[in-house]
Amino acid sequence: MATLLVEIVTPEAALWKGEASALIARSSEGEFTIMPMHTATVGDLVAGVVRVATTSGELSFDIEGGYFQVGPEGTEGVTRATVLAGVATQR
Repeated sequence: MATLLVEIVTPEAALWKGEASALIARSSEGEFTIMPMHTATVGDLVAGVVRVATTSGELSFDIEGGYFQVGPEGTEGVTRATVLAGVATQR
C-alpha cells in the first residue's frame, strides 16, 4: 500500500510529522493536492492554510509562505512531502 509521510517545519521547529492521505495547499499557481505516489516536485507556497488529511481527521496550519518538496522516501511506495514555512502555526 502506498504511503504519504508529511512534515511541516519552520526554521525554529518541526510542527508536525506523520502519515497522511493527502496534503492540500496553495502555490502561486493555485491550489494543489499531494497524495501517495505523487511525482517528485518542488514549488512555492503562498500565505494561507495548509491542510493535512490523516486517518484521525484533518489538521490545519496557517503559514506565511514558503516552499514544498515532494519525492520518494527510501522505501518503495513511500512518498515524502515536506512543507518549509518561514512562519507557521497549527490551528
